[in-house]
Amino acid sequence: MAIHSLISASALPRIFECPASLRMSQGMPNKSNPAAVRGSLIHEMAESIWKGLVPITEDLEGLKLAHDYIDYIRGIDGEKHIEIDLAPALSTVHPDCGGHADCIIISPTELHCIDLKSGAAIVKPNSIQLKMYLLGSWIHFGRPDLRLFAHIVQPFNNSIPVEYSVQDLLDFEKELLEIINKAHDPFQDPTPSYTACKYCNGKTVCPSIKDKAIEVAKNEFKPEEHLADLPELLDTAELLETWIEAVRDAAKDIMNTGGFVAGWSMSKGRKMQKIKDANAVIELFNSNPAIFELKSLTALKKSGFDVPADLIDETLSAPSLKRSK
Repeated sequence: MAIHSLISASALPRIFECPASLRMSQGMPNKSNPAAVRGSLIHEMAESIWKGLVPITEDLEGLKLAHDYIDYIRGIDGEKHIEIDLAPALSTVHPDCGGHADCIIISPTELHCIDLKSGAAIVKPNSIQLKMYLLGSWIHFGRPDLRLFAHIVQPFNNSIPVEYSVQDLLDFEKELLEIINKAHDPFQDPTPSYTACKYCNGKTVCPSIKDKAIEVAKNEFKPEEHLADLPELLDTAELLETWIEAVRDAAKDIMNTGGFVAGWSMSKGRKMQKIKDANAVIELFNSNPAIFELKSLTALKKSGFDVPADLIDETLSAPSLKRSK
């Protein structure tokens, strides 16, 4: 299991926007999410393909991305290094720094750092995160005087690699240290924003977000008076939504582990049904052309199609909060 550094490359964009978020998030639970879990599985598939193995998966889109990524790195000349721990290199910049390079390719004239992204949000190769990966890759190979490139491989993102000079990385190293010093300053005030707070584990304890929520709640919103302020107000609304979601998640965590939150309880998840094997259902009812127009199990049942139980997958939605009576 990978050990996450206090200041990882993936957390760096948030820390650049709000250095105090490092202090706010320390000691708070670090939750994963389905997208992150899927991303890890796609990286594992790519590593297996590189080793000549055949991954077994139902995620065909993820499998294609893994193959596309391997084809991409095979198309770049140089000695290829897959899944490299950059913590030893980046810790020479600051002991709290770390990160993991998906692929580093080095030749006598060039060094390439390639990052595989599986999410829908477009990531640019000139992002701060990629710059930190490239810095770590450059240090890992002894700070060579080469042409330096950062790449992104991502669905629907045909981005062009970004080239950096050695001086660019030296300047970034200095900037990185300045931000780290701010992050370790106990008097550094939080600077909340939607992008900074979205993945910050310290949302629920951040005084700045709480103050912002109270400030907004005191003001009645009247469209006719606030049309000019709508862009800023929408940014604020997004920020508060992340805080509200974090507060609810914290309450759910307490109650799901046997704790008590005065005035609140958890309701059972709603029963959900879906078709296990769409092809099997289509084959079962292929005498009726209407089957090809039906979109869901509910639509099938309403139209009189009796789907066998072994072709139905029944689950419960996540429990939700409700006020106690």
